[in-house]
Amino acid sequence: MAIEQVSSITKSIYGRCPKRLFELYNDVKDLYEGRWPEYEACQVGYHTLHHVEEVALATSYMVAGWHKTGKEPISLELFLCGMAACLFHDAGYLKDKGDQIGKGGKYSFTHEVRSTKIALKYLNSKNWSERSKIIVPEMILLTDIKIPPRPSKKLRYIENVVASMVASADLLAQMADPNYLDHLSHLLEELQEAYEIEGINELSRRGINCFKSVDEMRKETFPFFEQTVIPRLKKLGSMYQYINYLFPVARNPYIESIIANLIVNSSKINSQWEKIGELLEDMSLIATNNIDITLDQKNSLASKTLNQNTKDNIPIVYHLFDWLEENSGKASIGDLLVKIGFISVSNLRKNLKAQILPQDLCQLLTHEDCSTLLLTAMMLGNIRQIPKIFSHILEIVNETIQCEASSILIADYQKKSLVFAIGTGPQKDALKGLSIPWDKGVAGWVYANKRPAVVNDVCHDKRFCNLIDKSTQFTTESLVAVPLYHNRQVVGVIEAVNNKGPLRRFSQRDMAFLSLLSTQLSNFIETISWLKDLLKSSGPFPEQQ
Repeated sequence: MAIEQVSSITKSIYGRCPKRLFELYNDVKDLYEGRWPEYEACQVGYHTLHHVEEVALATSYMVAGWHKTGKEPISLELFLCGMAACLFHDAGYLKDKGDQIGKGGKYSFTHEVRSTKIALKYLNSKNWSERSKIIVPEMILLTDIKIPPRPSKKLRYIENVVASMVASADLLAQMADPNYLDHLSHLLEELQEAYEIEGINELSRRGINCFKSVDEMRKETFPFFEQTVIPRLKKLGSMYQYINYLFPVARNPYIESIIANLIVNSSKINSQWEKIGELLEDMSLIATNNIDITLDQKNSLASKTLNQNTKDNIPIVYHLFDWLEENSGKASIGDLLVKIGFISVSNLRKNLKAQILPQDLCQLLTHEDCSTLLLTAMMLGNIRQIPKIFSHILEIVNETIQCEASSILIADYQKKSLVFAIGTGPQKDALKGLSIPWDKGVAGWVYANKRPAVVNDVCHDKRFCNLIDKSTQFTTESLVAVPLYHNRQVVGVIEAVNNKGPLRRFSQRDMAFLSLLSTQLSNFIETISWLKDLLKSSGPFPEQQ
């Protein structure tokens, strides 16, 4: 846990870890878990206890690095103020006890002030010093990304230094999270609640960009880092650089992870490589000559392509060899950053793994679930038997999550509908070929929002549409649905209906299993698409001797 690492860093700086730090953390943990009488437990999915813990850890790294430079020391009392600011800076998302409206996202644009009030209430109740009651709120207010950062007139120089560290850590912990891109759906949910409460027109008048989809947010990740995060970090005094003093050859794991996230998110790798190089140079994290050398290497590798053999009826195996040889010489941004020593292989691999196997989903799976996913992966190796294999896999889904039926719906772009391509269950024959408008039903919502959904009582969910039930004489009671991707675009939906387990309810574990299965099928579709293109200039698979 982050608090254990913070404790260890505190001991390395001050020779001891005061009890007040553990008391502070445990009290904030109680706050987020709903054990304070005045506030509900945290209900938002993005600004969570985990995030504030990570902000505290990043801040402690910066303080430790600062001490290694021999600059004016940061006292233990001031360090504890910094930790309090970290742990309380997002408390404003917590709803008052008894508040039944929304989950807390409505405070997205006002939470900083609420956070200061909650922090002050705590500091008073625990008899913290009068000075701390000035320092902590000022530190929290500096995390407000809507306001240009500047030193507080209420704080002394060294106090402003720690405040800048807290505000920098808030940005670093957010964007360096290996699951950052996957968690954008939670952030969008919070923002949409605020849009509804405050009004999109009013927010636009205040210059606040209102996002419509997760896809739009992903596209804005790079511009956000370039135009907002970097300038803000620099105005805060480039405090992130003090982390470098704690790691071999002045590495900065936070910046590495952020760049790895940008790489994974980039669909235009060639066009963005030079831009990333410029950003790293601007942050004084990489030398200009390294960029030039690496770009020369990249250009030379790009120009070294093999002659394509376009003769008809060349066995596919030869095209495979050509493809492997050609692509082994191509370098991505990640490859080049590793080569010049800016980013470690393990850090890049960790972020790639987080995209393919999100930790929050994997933690929900049982050993049996993992064995089933391994089985489905092996079944997908038999490409001659599609779509029969897909039907078998859906039957496995029915057994694993104990549901009555399941189906794969594919988008028809001409008719703007979702077509039932493959189905299982008592009405599978009646389902085939049926369609619904792609903006109707829970499946339509999943398709449009690119997010999974669990509905355990369709009668009380306004998204549910009973058109298919009427056509097939089937009764849907509950369902879970997840998006199906191809080339990062949602092309369909996988849906399971009517849980038959003891509780007759779908769980988050069911959704996690179906989401990871969707990832498998998406990767398989990518492979089939590539093979289809390859087969256009080749003959059939060679017969086995």
